[in-house]
Amino acid sequence: MFLGGCAGSTSGGFKIIRVICLVKSLPHAVEQSYRPNVVRPLLIGGVPLDKETGRHMMMHFVVLTTVFSILTMFLWIFVGKEMGVANYPLPAPDFYAN
Repeated sequence: MFLGGCAGSTSGGFKIIRVICLVKSLPHAVEQSYRPNVVRPLLIGGVPLDKETGRHMMMHFVVLTTVFSILTMFLWIFVGKEMGVANYPLPAPDFYAN
């Protein structure tokens, strides 16, 4: 639900190409933080990715995960005990029965 879908699909989750770009751009961003004068393009499939596109994808990921987390917390708070099977009491095992 959260991750899946190709670039042109209408799935509601995070697209696979965005995950690939995000994974490739994280080391690139770390390198830029300690070596800001290095100019090294981020290549996706041999094509350089624009800096604005990378920033938009990172922001999309942050917003999507934040909204997902907040909605999950609201469901957990307001629905709470009805959500999981693990909340229901299970009978104790009878080890001494023949």
